[in-house]
Amino acid sequence: MNIVVKYAIIKHHCKRVRLRDNNITAQGSSILSEGLYNNTTLESLDLRNNQIADLGVQFLASSIIYSNIKTLNLESNEITAECAQYLAQMLRDNRTLTELYLSKNHLGDRGVELLANALSDEKINTQEVSYSKISVFKYDYLLESYSLLFLTYTYMKL
Repeated sequence: MNIVVKYAIIKHHCKRVRLRDNNITAQGSSILSEGLYNNTTLESLDLRNNQIADLGVQFLASSIIYSNIKTLNLESNEITAECAQYLAQMLRDNRTLTELYLSKNHLGDRGVELLANALSDEKINTQEVSYSKISVFKYDYLLESYSLLFLTYTYMKL
């Protein structure tokens, strides 16, 4: 992970980094988050199908707040409601993120509610958020969020 951060993110100023299916854990996320802090070049980060889990999301969310990332894909990363507060804070504070993919995780109703509350803030300009495993009640709650322009849902429990 150190090599990716050093060469792809810092030295070469890549706009898009795709690290899906690499068995990245919370430890790798910690290293990655150090390279993302105050990064103004990277616009898209694809981390789908890794093992980042809640602790890794906490590291990433804290650094993405200060980055220029527009698209973040965290699909299928063993994420639960425990990290939703960090994602919600990221959504409130980051002004560039327009796409967030969270499908095939386990956010549950509690996690979705935290994210929906963050999205209901009129300052948020999120265009697409993908959720998974949410109840009908929380799905309706998300649709009421006037700042959420487009919602994709996969593997939804109804």
